[in-house]
Amino acid sequence: MISDDSGCIISLYSPQKAEEKETLELYQKKLLKNFGRDNMLKCIPIMWHELKRLKSRVESVISNLSTKTVQKEKLLEFKKQLVSNKSLKSYFEEHPDEKDILLNDISKMNKGNNRFLFQNLDVMPSYVIPEGIMAMTAE
Repeated sequence: MISDDSGCIISLYSPQKAEEKETLELYQKKLLKNFGRDNMLKCIPIMWHELKRLKSRVESVISNLSTKTVQKEKLLEFKKQLVSNKSLKSYFEEHPDEKDILLNDISKMNKGNNRFLFQNLDVMPSYVIPEGIMAMTAE
């Protein structure tokens, strides 16, 4: 689980071997050393039956996720990176029409995307969150 002031990211992983557990512990130590925060990566034991509460949310994402959707999102991110790239700043100053084309594409993709499909995933009610995770949070 990676967390900051604006929220957290939960990644579910079940290490099968001792070396995988050691790798996770190594990552925790490196994050603590480099960032001075011990709350960036936490390993929390969770009972699998508690995860059934998340099932409908996961199924919602999976049913709407396709190769085409992933490709569109990657393309959108790539275009955003092109426009904001410092190395290409002088190029776009010489060719403002190309930057305008990219910006127009980005705005169209943002409007045309079905971003509303996953709005129900923005806030996760407390009854859905496994007890092991709730015990680790300040709220």
